[in-house]
Amino acid sequence: MQRLWAQMQFSKQHAAFVIHDRLKDLQPLWVRLRDSQSPYTVKVHAVKMAAWPRGLHGISAVCLGTTRFGPLRSAAMKGLNADGSGCNPVVHLGLIEKPMVDPQFWSIMTTFRSLRDCATAESLYPLLMSVVENQGLLPRGGPTNALLQRIHTLGWTVCSDGRVSDQWGSFSLFTVSLQELLFRAEAAWTQVVSAAVQHRQCFQGLCDADAKGTRAFVTKLTVQDQGLMRKALNGASFTNDSQCYYTSSGSSQCEFCGQTDSRFHRFWQCPVFESARRDVPRALLARIDTLPPCLTHAGWRIKPPTMDQWWAT
Repeated sequence: MQRLWAQMQFSKQHAAFVIHDRLKDLQPLWVRLRDSQSPYTVKVHAVKMAAWPRGLHGISAVCLGTTRFGPLRSAAMKGLNADGSGCNPVVHLGLIEKPMVDPQFWSIMTTFRSLRDCATAESLYPLLMSVVENQGLLPRGGPTNALLQRIHTLGWTVCSDGRVSDQWGSFSLFTVSLQELLFRAEAAWTQVVSAAVQHRQCFQGLCDADAKGTRAFVTKLTVQDQGLMRKALNGASFTNDSQCYYTSSGSSQCEFCGQTDSRFHRFWQCPVFESARRDVPRALLARIDTLPPCLTHAGWRIKPPTMDQWWAT
C-alpha cells in the first residue's frame, strides 16, 4: 500500500521537501513506462492519471519553482519514448497533448479544483487581495501565495474585487463552470508555451496556433503518421542545418539535392519532394513565405484572427 504523505508549514520559511522527495520516487516509474510495450496513447494516459497524481500530491498548497518542472517534463518525454534531439517537452506535453499532461498545467488546475472544494469567495478574496497589495504579508510557501503564483503563470491578473481577468474578460474562480475554467486556462497555456519557445525559428507565431484543432487533425492520421507528425510539431531535429553540429560529416547541405538544408527547404523547396506538394494549390504555394513559421516549418494550425474576439463576447 502506498502512503501519500502530506506537507504542512508552520513558519515563514519556504520548504517543499515532501514534494521533492515524492518526485524523486517517480524515477522507477519512468523506466517502467519507457520499457513498456503499451501503445503511446496508453502511456500518455498513465502520465496524466498515475504519475502526476502520485508525484504532485499536495501541490495545491505548495509553491514549486518553475525550473522544477523542466526535469519532470524531460523524464516524462523519456517515459513516453518521445525524447530526442530538438524535441521540446513544453510543446509536446502542453500543446501536442492536452495540457493536463504537462506537470505545471496539471498543478495549476489541481490548485483551482482544491480552491473550489475547500474555500469560499468570502474567505479567499480579502486574503488574496491583501497578498497582491503586500507580497510579504503571508509566508512565501503558503497556499494563498501558491494560488497567486499559478494565476500569474497563466498571465492572468487579480482584479480589485477578487475576480480574475484574462484575455477575454473577468470571471470568478468559484462561480465559473469547471469546463469554462479549463477552457480559459488551456487558451492561456498556449501563450505560456509560445513565450517559452519563441527563440526557436520553427515555433515563431505559435501564440496564434490552434492547438485543439491541430490535435484533432493528428488523431485522424494513421498511428505511424501520428508519430511522424508529433516529431514535426515538437521541433525534432531531422534536417542537416541542425544535425550538422553532432554528425561526423558536419555538412548542412540537404542529402537529397545538395542545397542548404532546413525544415522549410524540405517541406517547400526541395525538388525531390515535389510530388508531395502536388495537391497544394498554387495560390497557396505562392504565399508560403508570408505564413508564420510555426505553420510552414512545424505544421501547427493557425486560429482565425477573430477567434479571441468571438470568445470575448
